[in-house]
Parts: sequence; structure tokens; C-alpha cells
Amino acid sequence: MNTAYLEQLGEYSKIADSIAQAEALVEAKKVNTSWYNRKFNSYIIVYALLQSRQYEKGLRLAAENIKLFGKHSANWFAFMENYVLLAMHSKQYELAEELLRDVIEGEHLRKLGDSSIERWELYRRYFAFAVAQEREEQLQDLSTGITTKLLILPNDKVGFNLALLVLDVLEKLAAPHVEDLALHAERVRKYTRKHLKGEKAERPRIFMRLLLLVLTKSSAEARAQGEELLEKLKTTPLPGDAFTEVEIVPYEHLWELALHLLNRREQLL
Repeated sequence: MNTAYLEQLGEYSKIADSIAQAEALVEAKKVNTSWYNRKFNSYIIVYALLQSRQYEKGLRLAAENIKLFGKHSANWFAFMENYVLLAMHSKQYELAEELLRDVIEGEHLRKLGDSSIERWELYRRYFAFAVAQEREEQLQDLSTGITTKLLILPNDKVGFNLALLVLDVLEKLAAPHVEDLALHAERVRKYTRKHLKGEKAERPRIFMRLLLLVLTKSSAEARAQGEELLEKLKTTPLPGDAFTEVEIVPYEHLWELALHLLNRREQLL
């Protein structure tokens, strides 16, 4: 109950501390071990470390605790989602690539529900795009989609649909043949007005304002005008529940990528 309460508040660092205290009580034999679900709590603490940006500790625990789950079981796939995101958030792309291959290879992924398969496809798309821009080459074995249809995620207007929109806009920014970015700037404006309301939408709302800069300004203007917004973004905490999964790549990293794409675009055009 305490974990659920803290998650709703977005107090992820406190979740990690709470579970650590529980483990200490179990170790001291002050709590019956049958009352302590090690698999569940190992999943929650890795998730909490991801959300509180304690990437090094999260990756260490993820490497240790993945062994608790039967490979390719439903719980293994759920745990691997946080493991992959930890690797991507810390820019350890070689590890993320290794983990994604482990998930995608074989037919085991097909046994999951449609929403889970679509999430993995979204993670794959973000990873393939980010790495392609960094290495300036396509990944052969992760370039093929897991599924061509995304039917469930687009309906999550305050969650994964935002991640889909952001990726699509960045892909348009990366494509020199897409000359008019005004249409995509208007998409960003409309989405922000309609869906990103309230205190919990503060981080995505700030990032969308940054995204508008790269769609409407030169790279020099965008960088200069984005400085204040970027500092505000860095000090805005991650929200609880609804928006926690949309930052497949942290917005701060996506801003760096967007500026790089805009600068490259200007050179090409």
C-alpha cells in the first residue's frame, strides 16, 4: 500500500528506500519471508530507480534480479522493459541493443498481449532512430518492425500516443525531403492544447514548447531561446502514474538530438 501511495505521488526515490527497509526487516527475520514477494519488489525497485534517475544502481540491480524470472515468461518481459529503458536513459546503447535482441528474437514475444507487443515495437523504433542518428547508419537486425500495426497505443492520448507523436516529428525533422515543417508545428500546438493539461503534464508541456522551437526557428535561435526552457525542464520532477512511461528517451536527450537534426538539416538544405 505504501509503494502504491508513493507511486501516485511520484516519490520514486522513497519507494526504493521503502523496499530497502523491507528487505532489511526480512533479513533480520522481523518479517515472515512468506509475506515478502522478492520478485515483485525487485521489479518495483528497478522501476523506481529508473523513474528517480538512479541509472547506475538500477542497471546493477536489474542485472542481478533478472535471474529471478524465468526467461521469456510474462514477468521476465515486464522486468526487461525497465531494464531496456534504464540502458536507453543512461545512453548505454550497446547494452540496450543486446537486451532488445534478447527480447525480440524467437517467437516468445508473440505470446504476449497486443498492448505489450506494441510497447516493444515503440521501444524498438525509438532505439533504432536514436542509434541511427548517432552512428549515422541503420541497424540491420533491429530495423525490421515487430508489428506494422499500432492500434492500442495511439488511443492512450496522455501516455504512449505522445511518444508516438514526438518520434514522428523527430523523424520528419531528420528527413531533408520534408521541407515544410509548419504543418508539424501545428500538430504539436494542437496536441498540447488538447491533451497536455494540469500539473502532471508539466514536463511534456515544456518539451513540446522546445520541440516547437526546432520546428519554427533556426538552430542558433532555437538553442538560445531554449536555454531557459531546458533549465526549467531539468528541475521539473517526473510526474506520478499517467505520464511516467512516455519518456522512452529522456526529454533532455531528445532536445540535444532535435538540435543536432536541425543543424544537420540546415547544412543539407
